[in-house]
Amino acid sequence: MTYETENPVIIAEQPEADKWWKVAAYLIELRYGGPEEGGWWYRAGDRVTIEGFEEIQTFHNEDAAQEYLEKLAAVCGKMNEKRPKLSSVNSNGCYFAIRFERKCPPSYYSEHSHYE
Repeated sequence: MTYETENPVIIAEQPEADKWWKVAAYLIELRYGGPEEGGWWYRAGDRVTIEGFEEIQTFHNEDAAQEYLEKLAAVCGKMNEKRPKLSSVNSNGCYFAIRFERKCPPSYYSEHSHYE
């Protein structure tokens, strides 16, 4: 395990033989986080199925996962061409391909600022 003092995160590394990756597509939108310091936004969305791809694809080889991710990202990019940009007030979300180690959550939330 790696402990970082600057950022209180614990990174539990897996033994090489136990490593696997999951790739999936998500429809991501910007959501309003709160009015603190002029307001802030974060990315969030739900997993979707793209025609011709599995909803979740699992790999035991990182290179194969990366190759699949790039193919899925190319299709997502084509699908986004006719959609308003994520930062647009007219946006109804954009498609993203995301690679995870081990777990592939049904919903995605970006890291965002916390104000207390």
